[in-house]
Amino acid sequence: MKLGLFYQSSKRAVAVFYAIQQFRKFYPDQPVALYEENSNVLEPVSKFFNCTYKKINGTYKNYERRPYQYR
Repeated sequence: MKLGLFYQSSKRAVAVFYAIQQFRKFYPDQPVALYEENSNVLEPVSKFFNCTYKKINGTYKNYERRPYQYR
């Protein structure tokens, strides 16, 4: 069986670290694609776990300026 993980996140490095760590416990050699929007916070996590990393710019323009209830 072939299995891979696609994970898309932004600015939640600790949560991503633990999620990928749990995945790697059971599937140490399966591919992981880590996508991130508008920052480089998760790049060290992707290097630590040998993931394919992609930064996507401009996905949520003005995200930080929107009211909290719309995030």
